[in-house]
Amino acid sequence: MQIKLTYILKIVCGQMIWCNRWFVQPMRKKTMVWIYKHASGELYHDDKFITDDGYAGKGVHKNKHGSQYVRDLGPIPVGLYEITAPFPHPKTGPFSMRLNPVAGTSLGGRDGFMIHGDSKTDPGNASNGCIVLHLPYRKQIWNSGDRTLRVAHP
Repeated sequence: MQIKLTYILKIVCGQMIWCNRWFVQPMRKKTMVWIYKHASGELYHDDKFITDDGYAGKGVHKNKHGSQYVRDLGPIPVGLYEITAPFPHPKTGPFSMRLNPVAGTSLGGRDGFMIHGDSKTDPGNASNGCIVLHLPYRKQIWNSGDRTLRVAHP
């Protein structure tokens, strides 16, 4: 005797599966994008507000959209980036993550962007263009499993 399984959601071995009449197929996780607004320091995950404690850039160029192509001073340029695995960095601290630009992202001759922590000795001045976020937010980004960051303006 066959049992028709109609639209039943089950959790099996930690994976959610969709049972649709005669077969079972794994449900795919929806990929969500992290969004960083470089003029305000706001961070969003799938359009949900996370924090506004971030910053990018230094001095009068900090969080200034018009300075995004000013090397070592302006904020990270608008575009799409791949978030890479966290690592301890001697200057930027634990849980630093490199950001690789996705094809089509214009860097204006700049490179080497990361998400990292703030300076302990000079807070608010640790960025040469990188995104600076507190450790819990960096961990949240990595632990989400989502590896795409969109830097946006405004």
